[in-house]
Amino acid sequence: MEGIGRGTFLKYGAGGGAGHGGQGGVGIYNGMRSEGGQQYGNSYLPCELGSGSGSVESADHSTGGGLIVIGSTKWPLARLLIYGSVSSNGESNRGITGESNGTFKGGIGGGSGGTILFFLQWLLVEKNSSLSASGGEGGIHGGGGGGGGRIHFHWSNIATGDEFVQIASINGTIASSGGTGNDDGHFGEDGTVTGKECPVGLYGTFCDECPVGTYKNVVGSNSSLCTPCSLNGLPNRADFIYVRGTWGQQGRRNTKPCTQNILHGA
Repeated sequence: MEGIGRGTFLKYGAGGGAGHGGQGGVGIYNGMRSEGGQQYGNSYLPCELGSGSGSVESADHSTGGGLIVIGSTKWPLARLLIYGSVSSNGESNRGITGESNGTFKGGIGGGSGGTILFFLQWLLVEKNSSLSASGGEGGIHGGGGGGGGRIHFHWSNIATGDEFVQIASINGTIASSGGTGNDDGHFGEDGTVTGKECPVGLYGTFCDECPVGTYKNVVGSNSSLCTPCSLNGLPNRADFIYVRGTWGQQGRRNTKPCTQNILHGA
């Protein structure tokens, strides 16, 4: 029930979910509203625990997810194979909170997801396996869902030569989802899943090649950086080099404007 993003709790109302990678969901019960906990931390090098929600004065509370770190910047893993589950989820609160006179009060908010941080060169998440830093569910009678946590892959030695080298094979699931709210309680916001910024020609969490018909000559991971090839200024007839699903310059990765791919034209 502690943490930077702790969810608020009213004595006779429902508790808000805790925040982390996403804001916690609002708790609503009997006309009273409890705000969810705040978002905090750095999505591109996370190192924070999840936060909890609940009452300081009683045992009614939920806890946030923990911190899982494998490898380091100096000693990254060459390969990491996941067969099974790695989780740092926030706690769900499914209990019914009552008073001594038999009446009920609002439910406790869910805890927020924690952090999973991997320093590595190559990753396999096998079928039916998972990585999860999701928020917990809100308690019965209006508890807000916990915010999702943060998952980050800090890639090392991404190949930048002529041949594309895959750095991840994802056959299972990776999630930092927000927890569900109960009754009128709101869902927690989703957290973040990020990778180290990709070199030129590559994009996304797992540094895939930019799609056919685009190029990218800047460092970064956002898909919007894969710029569509312009047709302006091209000759009436031209042949283009098809390189590993992308357009490239002289057989190299798609880092230059596509007009440089012309072999001949008139």
